[in-house]
Amino acid sequence: MAYEDRFTDGAKLALSKAHDVATEMGHGYVGTEHILLGLTADEKGTAASILRENGLNEELIRELIEKYVGRGESMDTTVQGLTPQAKRVIEQAVRDAARLGHSYVGTEHLFMGILRDPDSAAGKLITTSGADIEKMYTR
Repeated sequence: MAYEDRFTDGAKLALSKAHDVATEMGHGYVGTEHILLGLTADEKGTAASILRENGLNEELIRELIEKYVGRGESMDTTVQGLTPQAKRVIEQAVRDAARLGHSYVGTEHLFMGILRDPDSAAGKLITTSGADIEKMYTR
């Protein structure tokens, strides 16, 4: 990903946390659900703020992942990489940042990428929580 140098510290933190959570949960991949949880790591970030406003904090997202995705068998699972949907979310974030004329990719762009894909695991978790994806997107 040649565009990683354009990621803000918050976006890098979110993706790092997503990887850590996937490992911790015994998942062999980083999916959109992990990125969603990772967005809570940058508490000052736009994405974390919108998530909090809609009742989604790290604890609830973690619970939803465990309930609907489950935990892997082994805690020492090696994460193999991003799922195709997670890759699309990141690529969409890069496109959205460019479309908005931003020279950086922040947590808000990653979050927009998730919200644009309501059929992703993260989109389904948001909907399951009772939050309104459309309302979150237009905020």
